[in-house]
Amino acid sequence: MNCILIAIALAGAAEPERAAPSRDIKAEARFVIAGFTEGRSRLQSGEYSVDGYLDESWGDVRDVGPVEIYSAFDFRRDALRFDRSWMSRPADINVLDPSPTGPAREKGGMYVRLPDRTIRYGRNGNRLVTINLPDRGAPPGVYPLDVRLIGFCCWLTLEKNENLEGLLQRYEPYLFDATRAGAIHQLTWVCDKYTSRWEIHFDSERDYVPIRYELFSRKKPTQSIMEYPLVETVQVTWKELDSVWVPSSCSFDKVRPYPSRRELTFSWKSVNHDLEDAVFSWRSMDLPVGIPVFDERLGTMVHLGNVGETRSRASRTDAAAIPEPPGPGIRLWLVVVSCALLLAVGVVLLRKRSFRATD
Repeated sequence: MNCILIAIALAGAAEPERAAPSRDIKAEARFVIAGFTEGRSRLQSGEYSVDGYLDESWGDVRDVGPVEIYSAFDFRRDALRFDRSWMSRPADINVLDPSPTGPAREKGGMYVRLPDRTIRYGRNGNRLVTINLPDRGAPPGVYPLDVRLIGFCCWLTLEKNENLEGLLQRYEPYLFDATRAGAIHQLTWVCDKYTSRWEIHFDSERDYVPIRYELFSRKKPTQSIMEYPLVETVQVTWKELDSVWVPSSCSFDKVRPYPSRRELTFSWKSVNHDLEDAVFSWRSMDLPVGIPVFDERLGTMVHLGNVGETRSRASRTDAAAIPEPPGPGIRLWLVVVSCALLLAVGVVLLRKRSFRATD
């Protein structure tokens, strides 16, 4: 709930008046953020897998179980592939380290986002692949992550697939303090309106990667800003691949209002290497044989074929053909014909007028 309030506040809500940070604090914060964004901008493309464990709670519901993630991305092409499979089982909400109490259910799915389309496959409900317009979101339970935000926000914000640039702009008005201990810089933001404080520790020796994030929220009206109790802690380890620092592991520990824990371990296949187009196609997805594939971009479901069938209908294209506008040659021909007809009509009218004048 407190993460939700943070997200609402960062969306632009006004806060009560309080003393603005000094120019030195602002300058130090800008320096740290510049180092962080420059380091993150070096990560242009990549391919990785994740083995992890999710312990999540919503109200009086709690699910636990192993999670597997596969992702490929190319920010230069605005291309993303994100697959998630979570074998969740219900657990006791009141136990610190619970054991499952019910049968496993597979959640998640597969998702591709490209400038001209999205491709979706959900593990819940109807088992089919759909090709949609580019503004269509991921299936339920997939929650694509922007790997550049690891360590820079809480789990809830991360699962909303926030934009790095947008999140930086939302943080800026709430800067409260900037301190340093050796190579570690700590920036603190405070949102008075929603009585929340969050701190991020950056390592200047590793391109200012965030190694620790902490979220605090007031529990009692009498508590001062620095007395707010802890809500969530994020810890990240990093490794350098091809001159870029990428996350190696991370943990998300939430203590209020209900205990939750997420643990992720990353295995990187490539960093800043060219990715094949096939990675961003439904053909490269590990799908059950016989699953139907439909293109919905024309407003109706066009059946392209089924997964695993011989190269027939589905081999022609990954999407149903969308009618293209007339090419420039056709348009030019139409203009020429129209002009010729107008000219002919004009000549006829001029001749009629000339005959009348001679009469």
